[in-house]
Amino acid sequence: MEMIEKAILQVLNDAIEKDGLDPETALREFPEAWSRALPEVARTLLQELLRRSSRQLKLRRKDESGFRRRNFSRWRKGFDLLEVLIAIAEEAGIEFNEQFRPNAVEAQDFTFEALVSLHSRAVLISKEILCLLQGGFPDGALARWRSLHEVAVTATFLAENSVTVAERYLASFHVQALKTMIEYRNYAERANLTPLDDQEIENARQTVNELRIRHGEDVIDRAYGWAIGPLSKSQVKKGLKALEESTGLDHWRPRYSWASQYVHANYKPPGTLLGTSETDFDESVVLLSGPSNSGMTEPAQMMALSLANATTALILHEHNLDRQVVSKVILQLSTEIGQTFWNIERKTLEEHRRNLNGD
Repeated sequence: MEMIEKAILQVLNDAIEKDGLDPETALREFPEAWSRALPEVARTLLQELLRRSSRQLKLRRKDESGFRRRNFSRWRKGFDLLEVLIAIAEEAGIEFNEQFRPNAVEAQDFTFEALVSLHSRAVLISKEILCLLQGGFPDGALARWRSLHEVAVTATFLAENSVTVAERYLASFHVQALKTMIEYRNYAERANLTPLDDQEIENARQTVNELRIRHGEDVIDRAYGWAIGPLSKSQVKKGLKALEESTGLDHWRPRYSWASQYVHANYKPPGTLLGTSETDFDESVVLLSGPSNSGMTEPAQMMALSLANATTALILHEHNLDRQVVSKVILQLSTEIGQTFWNIERKTLEEHRRNLNGD
């Protein structure tokens, strides 16, 4: 930046003129002088950037708004169906919770509590995915789907097993809470966090000890130990994969591994992101750092199917004809969503290529 270049020259000039140094000596002593001047240079630069920010942000937001309109125009039919699916799933969950919660509380139906909680998270994550897709971030949507898949698999597993398994699943919260509290305490000073009260940690530890007595150390202390019973101790070592295999959802494993690449810091060469899937890399290499209107089909379809699984697991916890129909409607709609996005992608891409070729 021009401001930084001026600041560097000013430091050199000050050393020459004010300190009476010859140019060669000034250059040797420049690093120390620059170190002293750097905080003030940074403050000055920040003030200037903030002064200019209002106009720059206005222009950026105008561009982003225009992109979202164009993105929504391209994928509107698919986005509309996703919103309809989310609305149906959310309303089904609300109705189910309101109708059966009193009896579930009285009967200590831990499966009900677990499924309602997981379904609520599934709806929330689905809304986040839709927001990312509409904003032009298909790779972010795919990464978020990874969490939705975990929720759907866990819900399906709990729906297929006993209330004791669900009780242990709910109890696992306290184990994770204790681990988090201990980690928080260990790093509080370095992280500039307010220290936890020792009594809080002791109370949490006592709760976990009581759970160990009730359910056994293996169940409480192992990752996915709450699934021991339907699964063996050796099986739970595989974590989510064991739940996928138990529920017949292990065919999602390749997609889960794919989505995990967008969660972790694995190297992704240019052209391997969903957002660049329609780019002609014979002409240019794109290092994507913003929104794209490409690559919506896979995360949209995957979101729809996983939300359908999570919703079905909940509402069929109490069977009747109405909920069976709703479940079938949700599954059919999720299938239609995938086809709709695929049709949009194929049709609009063909039109774009014809326009480029002047056809």
